Amino acid sequence: MVINKEFIQELQSDQGTGIIGTGDIVPKALTHSYILRNNQPNKIVYDNYCINGLLPYSMVINGAYHRRDDLVNKLKMILHSKNSIYLNDKEIKYFSDLDPYFKDYADGFKVGFNEFDNDIIKPYLILLADKTDYTNKVFEYITKKPWWNKKIGFSYTFKDLKDKKCHIVEACDDGKKQGYLYKAWSIILANQNHFIKLFSDLAQDAEQPREPQQPEKPKYRISAKHHVMADIFERHATGQGIPIGKNEREAACKDRAKKCTKQECKPNTFYKNYNRFTESGTDINKESDLIKYFGEDWQEILLYITTEPVKVKEYLQDHQI
Repeated sequence: MVINKEFIQELQSDQGTGIIGTGDIVPKALTHSYILRNNQPNKIVYDNYCINGLLPYSMVINGAYHRRDDLVNKLKMILHSKNSIYLNDKEIKYFSDLDPYFKDYADGFKVGFNEFDNDIIKPYLILLADKTDYTNKVFEYITKKPWWNKKIGFSYTFKDLKDKKCHIVEACDDGKKQGYLYKAWSIILANQNHFIKLFSDLAQDAEQPREPQQPEKPKYRISAKHHVMADIFERHATGQGIPIGKNEREAACKDRAKKCTKQECKPNTFYKNYNRFTESGTDINKESDLIKYFGEDWQEILLYITTEPVKVKEYLQDHQI
């Protein structure tokens, strides 16, 4: 199957669940399809479970479940990215080219599904916790963690900035996160009565009008390297490629200088700092790297100067930065 617009649209709208490969990671009684067939779903719980009116898990590959919007976003990244997308040094063109990713994803999904309680719930329960405490923790995980109902896509890195090759990484970790989510929803769907009020209260809170919050001006100096940081995060958050060549980077610098309304950013200084950053090997998906290069207050500065605050904030949440 060639990864093209038609294939992605079919995956995006298909009502059924596709099955590829063999293996059963999730016991039948804990699969969402089995639970929903044997339990009349409560509307408010069901509406929170579905994404854009469709059941969220549209594909089972090697026994691991893939969320519809997440998988669609990954394929769109391959189709529309300005940079070539590689996996194990092979350019991705066909769906089958992703087989090594799906294998590692399934390994991670199995760990996440089986260790959900041990990793996510039990460490944060108080001594002598009861069923209510457990229920609240599961609900909190689904509603306050960034991975549900977010278009995450692939994690990737550049091994060589000059050849514009984008390499997919962290497949096992992606699968683990989705395994956690699948298990959480297995618990919720199988025990709906314990979660109805929690979802109802959440809906009522969402209806309350709130004053829009403006980020406070940071109390420290914003430098050209911070504008480089903002530009790179905005490009990742909006699916744009990083400018590589001299001409591309100079154009990006001029464009950024026009956008910088909160503090002056000279194109020439911005250009030099862009080159320094790419040569530093800093990984923007690792908080330790960000702190080391941009300082302890990097996130506050980023959210203050970015021209795409909503998308950048979503990106930070999606990648747990």
